Amino acid sequence: MFLFLLFIFRTGYGLITEFWEPDEFNIYLLGFDFYTSGSWPYFGPYVVYNCYHIPGALQAILTGGPLFLFPVPESSFIFLSVLTFSALCLLCWYIEKRIPGLPRWFIWGLVMTLPWSVQFGTRIINPSYLLVFSILFFVSFFELLPLYKQKLIPPWLSCFMMGFSVTCSMQIHLSWVLLIPFVITTLIFRIYDRSLRIKDTGIFVLGAVTGMLTLIPTLLVYGFSVYKGASFYFEFQIEGILNFFTILLRFLSYSTYEVLYFMGIPCDHFREIRQSPWMTPFTAVVLVFGYIQLIFFIISFFLKRNQADWKFIKWISFFSVVLVFVYFLFSRKGPSSHTFYILYPLSLFYSMYCYQYIFPVHRYLKTVLFIVLFSGTVFLAGLGCYKYSHYSLYLNRALVKKAIETKDYKLLVDKKEKSRD
Repeated sequence: MFLFLLFIFRTGYGLITEFWEPDEFNIYLLGFDFYTSGSWPYFGPYVVYNCYHIPGALQAILTGGPLFLFPVPESSFIFLSVLTFSALCLLCWYIEKRIPGLPRWFIWGLVMTLPWSVQFGTRIINPSYLLVFSILFFVSFFELLPLYKQKLIPPWLSCFMMGFSVTCSMQIHLSWVLLIPFVITTLIFRIYDRSLRIKDTGIFVLGAVTGMLTLIPTLLVYGFSVYKGASFYFEFQIEGILNFFTILLRFLSYSTYEVLYFMGIPCDHFREIRQSPWMTPFTAVVLVFGYIQLIFFIISFFLKRNQADWKFIKWISFFSVVLVFVYFLFSRKGPSSHTFYILYPLSLFYSMYCYQYIFPVHRYLKTVLFIVLFSGTVFLAGLGCYKYSHYSLYLNRALVKKAIETKDYKLLVDKKEKSRD
């Protein structure tokens, strides 16, 4: 029952969140074009600055595919919710098995309702789909390392999921390149402890090829020249040297109640609260607790714990931040939080090890965390109410419904052009 309520909450939020905003609307149009034209979508999302078109059909298929089965405006949202909820269930189950001492209600409740989980797991935008593959990847990553003696997932399946995740992610978002060092790390560790098998390597390749099935047609028609545009983003940025602590805080903030990031606009974060004053106490609770979480995660890194898996997780998390730092030294695009969201599962895993340290110690912690989880859920509900009346599909559902029924792509494109004007 608890899981069903979480699924309904996430699905409902996705249905009333942003739809007519440029990024979300463009992703929806990718799938809608696939549905209305019936032609194979050779390319995925556009990337800002030079309008580079990511090669591969996966994004358009994931967005537009559900319309073939259920031609109603909500079908793409519900399908996305099923995908991300299933992936998060896998992550929760894995955390529960690997980090004992944490209450089940806390793991599932927190993972399913954190702002970064809900905001980028329920609305039609490419990082939401990226969440699915990043979870598959990092669960496989932890399983293939000599971190845990008892394996929860067979090595062959982990190898397949890792290869599959990489080539699927490369059709969704440019941040897929951040996964490559983790693949290399896995290879090095398995060579070092003599657990690398030719069979497992072959299964990894099989997984990668399976993920490329929606990319291969693009390569056959256009060749590898489709990746030339990506070189535009490769340029050394001297000012990027100052970004390390910014990246560190943003990496840790994935696992916190970072409410300001998702509220209002930079010059007016509290416009939702002015419309719904009842949100004020709940927002205050999660706002303060979010900063406490951030401080707690930083302090936890320096605490001495005689626990091998904790030591590995904290250092792999630190080197992940270093990896992102180096990545953005050579990127035209700055390190906005959503640009390395692919590392979200790793941040969440780190945070759970931090909570493991304090749960048996503080007797009133469960009560505090229950209040925070409740406040966070109410906060998101209030945020959703605001978005429903300002950005959601239901501002003009009739237009989308008519476009689907008539398979008239031009109806939505005209709406897009008018919104620009």
